[in-house]
Amino acid sequence: MNGEELDPAVVVEMLRRSASGRVGPTINDLRSKNPTLLRPEQEMRRWRRTLFDTLASAPPTSCMAQVTPRCSGVPIRSHSIQRKRTLEPLAEGTGHVVTFKLEGDPDERPIAVAVPTGIKRHASIFFGLCGPHDSSIFADIDTGLTCRPTKLQLLRIAYRSVLREEWAKARAAYHHRELASKAQKDAGTSNEAKTVALLHAYSTYEGRHALAVRRADLGRRLASGRVGTDLVLLHRVVGRPAFAASGVFTPTHDERGRRVRSRRGKLPWATLDVSFLDSERALVSAVYPSIYADSSGSQLRHAFRTRDRERFLERVWEIVLRNIENLAISPSGWDAFSLDEQGATLDFFHRTVFNEWTSWPGLTAPI
Repeated sequence: MNGEELDPAVVVEMLRRSASGRVGPTINDLRSKNPTLLRPEQEMRRWRRTLFDTLASAPPTSCMAQVTPRCSGVPIRSHSIQRKRTLEPLAEGTGHVVTFKLEGDPDERPIAVAVPTGIKRHASIFFGLCGPHDSSIFADIDTGLTCRPTKLQLLRIAYRSVLREEWAKARAAYHHRELASKAQKDAGTSNEAKTVALLHAYSTYEGRHALAVRRADLGRRLASGRVGTDLVLLHRVVGRPAFAASGVFTPTHDERGRRVRSRRGKLPWATLDVSFLDSERALVSAVYPSIYADSSGSQLRHAFRTRDRERFLERVWEIVLRNIENLAISPSGWDAFSLDEQGATLDFFHRTVFNEWTSWPGLTAPI
């Protein structure tokens, strides 16, 4: 933005959309309201290049293992969705699975697209742990998981989901901090734009901090061998679907679409994992705090109470699309959808990525 003050009507609209859970105006939205609000196109191109360069940069990384002294090992490429047991069967010999991502013109709101993603170097990848710690922490679930998982194994699955999300949030926090720093140093950036940049930087830092606290708590439970009584652990073994997922999320609504509020000063959270056990069976598992069993946890609780396999997987698929971006679909599972079904699935995923509540349109799950 240039150095002018923002139109109060634009500020009100941004706040209104934010309060309702909707996405704020795009660059083109702002330009249409006031053509002089933004910088000349030549300067905008320079800032776009700054944005792309910053987002392409990698923050300093170190092993995130909870050990003292801190591990100095170099993090390796790890899969949050187990590769050999889950991603390779999903890939069906093609070497890739279908994942969703947001892309588009930086001046417009991004759209969701389905893309083939390589299972060795890209699908579900994160750089959180060094090789020895990755092997020792997750050996129990990478090689010892059965159709009767222990509570500690379920907690370890949840721990990996939180670890991966913390790593992703740490990258986002680094990028937003760098962009905010560049904005503060730029004489032509308006005070409003600087404030927005700082708010984004603080928001991502706050999200990363919350995940770090959560991971530390789960790590202490694993180290002690005691899960505790304040967590709900759910699991179910079903015939293998054509999708997998792994993620931690903050449920903003219960299954009826009502806003979920924090309790005892703690934000609601939950993990959900869909992975394969063998050539025929899959394990669906979830963890959430017991104090939210009647609100944010109600989505998961009602899903796991569904007896029919297809109906159960449809409810799991709904929760995945609403809350989790780290998912993978088999090529044949995606191709089995009609173009209309694919479009409706991507549209629902896109709208809920930004925490917008929308009624479930009864989409078919890739099963």
